[in-house]
Amino acid sequence: MNGKKLTEAYTRCREMISQLGEEIPESFYFIQLPKMVEATSKIVERISDKDLLEMKEMDERLSISIHFYCIMGSASFFGKPEMLPFIACRIVQLTMKNGLSRYSIIGFAQYATVLLSSNNVKNRVESASRIGKAAMSCFRERYNTTNMLPFLYSVYYGHIAFHTEPLHACTDMLRQGFDAGMSLGELGPAFYNAIHHIKTAVVAGDMLPSLLEKVDYYLEQANTYQNEIAKAYLSIFRGTVSTLIDKRQSTRLSPLAIDIPTDTANAHLLESMYFHRAIQAYWQGHSERCQHYIKKFFEKNSFYGKLNSVIIVFIHGMNSFRLMKKKPTNKLRSISKKSIWVLKTASIHSCWNFLNKVRYNQSVFDALLLSVTHGVSKFIPPSHGILIP
Repeated sequence: MNGKKLTEAYTRCREMISQLGEEIPESFYFIQLPKMVEATSKIVERISDKDLLEMKEMDERLSISIHFYCIMGSASFFGKPEMLPFIACRIVQLTMKNGLSRYSIIGFAQYATVLLSSNNVKNRVESASRIGKAAMSCFRERYNTTNMLPFLYSVYYGHIAFHTEPLHACTDMLRQGFDAGMSLGELGPAFYNAIHHIKTAVVAGDMLPSLLEKVDYYLEQANTYQNEIAKAYLSIFRGTVSTLIDKRQSTRLSPLAIDIPTDTANAHLLESMYFHRAIQAYWQGHSERCQHYIKKFFEKNSFYGKLNSVIIVFIHGMNSFRLMKKKPTNKLRSISKKSIWVLKTASIHSCWNFLNKVRYNQSVFDALLLSVTHGVSKFIPPSHGILIP
């Protein structure tokens, strides 16, 4: 699967939906997002799994349209990301008006990811988690069809669950999503799960040698089935795992890993590249380079509800501590304080994923502040430790 095929899939689904009576705009601009999300949020303000379970079944003809919408939503994430909010909101609106389809479950999960990307929605993490959990619960109790599992798991456990569920639990479910997708011949969703599996496992602090084996297995499968998007992401992840093991001093290279030129990579791929280059630079002790890639990441990042968006703030804070040891400035102090605030906010919803990072950042910040103010230094930040267990 490559970008061209995703675009073709998106276009074909759009044509089919149009023939079924749905009008889809050519584009959906960011300025239109808050109004549509707000209108949809009011419709599902208190939606629960019980509400979904009690809904009537949707007409089969409209259910087919919802199915095409879901495929479009998956394709748009890489091909036309600006259209995902429209697609997800439209699925929710059609469902609330006409009844539930098994494909509506995927649409609700996609809508939850849209909520996480919108800063205009009050309590967006709580709302997105509630809707995502309601969709998962309804899936298990009302449908529980194996063919939906890889689609749903890639969305829920790849984008939503980490806010409230332990990262290791998410990685387990994403691996199940990959296995289910491969057994069903749903290769696209299977490799989406593989991408999210490794991304989440790196942050969760999985054992690195074992993680390297998993990356190489996924790379082999992606090469066999010619999934270029998966190969690109997995190659990026492999570089980070190799660096974390031994700074690439002795870790064997993979003949299947590829280099991704920055001038041809799309925005999502560039965002991932900059995130992992920041981790690698921090681990290798290159503070200025790390700061450079963090800046690049923020320039490309358009989805503030991603796991990488939380972790990059943690890295930013840790890197600012190093830079403050050389030259303390108000700007660096503000970065450190923001890092602690963001992680504290994240830990409200998932203490097991983020509270340890809050405590670590706070202890380093306090020690450095004491050192700068009174010339006392009892704590020296390590040159590594990004993935604190």
